[in-house]
Amino acid sequence: VNALIYEKCDDDDVLSFFINQQCRIFKPKQLRSASRLNINFNVMLSREKFMHRNNVERAVTIDISSGGCFIYADSNWCGVKEVWFVIKEIGDHTPILGEIKRYQPWGTKMGYPGLGVLFTQITDMQKQQLSRWLGA
Repeated sequence: VNALIYEKCDDDDVLSFFINQQCRIFKPKQLRSASRLNINFNVMLSREKFMHRNNVERAVTIDISSGGCFIYADSNWCGVKEVWFVIKEIGDHTPILGEIKRYQPWGTKMGYPGLGVLFTQITDMQKQQLSRWLGA
């Protein structure tokens, strides 16, 4: 049936038909601005800037770049937009603020549960220390 449509259309119409009928059903994948390295830092996560042992989750990075990371975490972060965290291996323990770009709950599909995070508030010293770990 599609072959008949293609014969009657010019190249622009065929491309438009293909995009609208075949491609729009797929969710677009976001591209990262920097490649990530598989480095496992110990991380303390919190929904609040002022961390207390009662509101902190112990976690670990799966991968990291100068602009963000994926943090393995199995607690419920559904609907949460921001996360505060401290990377234990970095000397500056000022909490880093991250925007949660992706949340993968535990048990919904194969893969690591956790948070895809974009760094939105990070000190210059933390950036420098991360750069050394990343070889940048």
